[in-house]
Amino acid sequence: MELQNEKNKTTLLQNEINNLNGCMTEERMRYQNELLKISTQIKKLRNIQNLYVNEKRTSERLENQLNLKEQKLQEINQFVKYIYDYFMAS
Repeated sequence: MELQNEKNKTTLLQNEINNLNGCMTEERMRYQNELLKISTQIKKLRNIQNLYVNEKRTSERLENQLNLKEQKLQEINQFVKYIYDYFMAS
């Protein structure tokens, strides 16, 4: 009888271990899927950040080009005014 009780306990414990192993496997799969989702989201955010940085650089470069062109235009306008005033004074 005592041997049968020990066999029953062993069987119950073995079933519990198998059940826990199954649960651990399921949890591990869920965890890995969540990590994959997080990793994918991080990659997307990095891509968005890189796009933003590139757009900002392009915007700054274009703004600098515009400022240089505006400065050149002012210099040309000053020169034209100088020539106009010179010929009008003569």
